[in-house]
Amino acid sequence: VLPDVDAVTVIWFKLLTQAEKSIMGGYVAFDESTPYDTNMLSVIFNKPPQIINHAIQQFVKFKMIEFDERGFIYITNWEKHQAVDKMTKIKEKLEEK
Repeated sequence: VLPDVDAVTVIWFKLLTQAEKSIMGGYVAFDESTPYDTNMLSVIFNKPPQIINHAIQQFVKFKMIEFDERGFIYITNWEKHQAVDKMTKIKEKLEEK
């Protein structure tokens, strides 16, 4: 069963939110050494793994995301989706603590 467009759209926005939370410049990751896998995203997004897989395949197909050599999801054109200046300032403040 393929998900409807609404489910894929929700997953896209949740991926953007996870990337923002990770403060890793467009990477969707648990931490700097742990990429999210389908099962982790399924739990976090409260969606079945098959829907996550379908959405990920569509995002790769349309070059919205890519995977690096370590298996991390990277949001293509991250700078266009976020205020990079603000994110840099937040990261610097967190590193000061």
